[in-house]
Amino acid sequence: MISFRSRLLITVGTCLLSLTACDKEKIPLTGERESFITLSTRLQPDANLANQVVSVPAAVVLTEWPQNAGNTLHSLPPLTLDLNPTLQWQTSMGRGVTDYQRLLSGIVIAQNVVYAIDSAGTVTALSLNEKQPKILWQQSTEAEHITGDALGGGVATEGGKVFVTSSFAEVLALDSKDGKILWRSSASGPIRSAPTCKDGRVFVTTISNETIAYDANTGKQLWTHAGITEQASLLGGASPAVSDNVVIVAYSSGEIYALQAENGQVLWSDTLTSAVRIDTVSSIPHIHAAPVVEGGKVFAVSHGGKMIAIDLKTGVREWQREIGGLHAPAVAGSWLFILSNHGDVFCLQKDTGAIRWVAALPKSSADDKESIYWAGPIIANDQLVFAGSNGQVQFVNVADGKPAKTLSFSGQTFLSPVIVNKTLFILNDQAELYAWQ
Repeated sequence: MISFRSRLLITVGTCLLSLTACDKEKIPLTGERESFITLSTRLQPDANLANQVVSVPAAVVLTEWPQNAGNTLHSLPPLTLDLNPTLQWQTSMGRGVTDYQRLLSGIVIAQNVVYAIDSAGTVTALSLNEKQPKILWQQSTEAEHITGDALGGGVATEGGKVFVTSSFAEVLALDSKDGKILWRSSASGPIRSAPTCKDGRVFVTTISNETIAYDANTGKQLWTHAGITEQASLLGGASPAVSDNVVIVAYSSGEIYALQAENGQVLWSDTLTSAVRIDTVSSIPHIHAAPVVEGGKVFAVSHGGKMIAIDLKTGVREWQREIGGLHAPAVAGSWLFILSNHGDVFCLQKDTGAIRWVAALPKSSADDKESIYWAGPIIANDQLVFAGSNGQVQFVNVADGKPAKTLSFSGQTFLSPVIVNKTLFILNDQAELYAWQ
């Protein structure tokens, strides 16, 4: 089993590698070991909210999931799912993880077809129209002029096209019917996050913190925007969010920008970087989680231990919490739910950031030999849904954070769950897709 830390590879200067190589004698360090991914402080619920009832709007049936995190806003209502779902089927979506290849992006679904990119850079289209799913086509996105292993990328779909980002520094458009390559364009660097497409434009972010907009019909590059280059970052990244004519982009430097969709002009910016980086968390300010736009606010969380709410129009910061995370929060009604780096689930008041409750997900296996890492949440009915590296799906009540039911699957995953048409989907590390109804 490949560990979670091997997936969150840190890009560091070669001087550190050189120093390590010079050590001839291994001298054990004294003192207490501290987890690399941890929180500097423990946050407690606000006593003033003790009598506040946490509830979410009625669940709806979502028929498509065409973008990373569900849509261009990365914000979804509670979704309808059977109270006791059972496993319907499982099938392969391609090649799973290897020592050198990873699955960094989840599935998208449109017109009852699932699209996914595997660890080798092959896109698979899977029809859900039959009782048993059927592969419609597969298309390799490997660049002909480049040798090496694929490492990341993602997919999104709009207007009969499937847009693909590649670690080979390319963006492609495929025909959603047969997988034929309609166009392929170069980027300034590898891309390890999924694209976002809206209104005839495709937006991608490279590992060097550059956002590029392409014409969805031709692949022509429309504009670029560059942030600060960061020497240390996590593997993967945040897909841009798009709200009307505003594109929200987040970088591994901890910067977040609002850009005009038609020309890339900066409307406002903020940063989630700590003024002084004094610990393992704050030293990596990467905004790995996709920014969420909901109710006129932008919610963003960094690995470096900061979460903020920003007014979408003005860029004014409305509140801040010392919470770090790798996955986008779920926002519903008056509440926001976020999974922290430490495996704690926080319920916050959306408008103020005040904490209503904090709950801990299981952090290790029964024998304490394996750490458990979770992805999510999304909301099903009135429960939060998380997928874990322990091969379990954990449901948690939104009212109080108490655990509810669990489901099991083979292997492990570090990708968030997906719910479409009352069906729960989990893609594991071996690129096996599971479906419960």
